[in-house]
Amino acid sequence: MAAPFFSTPFQPYVYQSPQDAITPFQILGGEAQVVQIMLKPQEKIIAKPGSMCFMSGSIEMENSYLPENEVGIWQWLFGKNISSIVLRNSGQSDGFVGIAAPYFARILPVCGYMHL
Repeated sequence: MAAPFFSTPFQPYVYQSPQDAITPFQILGGEAQVVQIMLKPQEKIIAKPGSMCFMSGSIEMENSYLPENEVGIWQWLFGKNISSIVLRNSGQSDGFVGIAAPYFARILPVCGYMHL
């Protein structure tokens, strides 16, 4: 029997490292992919407004104005973001945040550390 047209052949990509400096994440989805980032207690990430899809119950979201964008109103007029969101795990256990692009996109995993 053939697979339904809405099924995806892609398996979730899971990245975990023995190093504590590397944050574990998963890439979920087919054509429109989402990065699910695992956050330890009191760990935070910074994202652009509108990119957060879902989060666990222990995640707090805070909107912050970026001080380095005080260079002028011209950047704001031509589409540069002047704010960002800070997602912080305020709970005692691990939490997660799902982040995606505002359009259909594939996410390519890149190694986040270098061997010296």
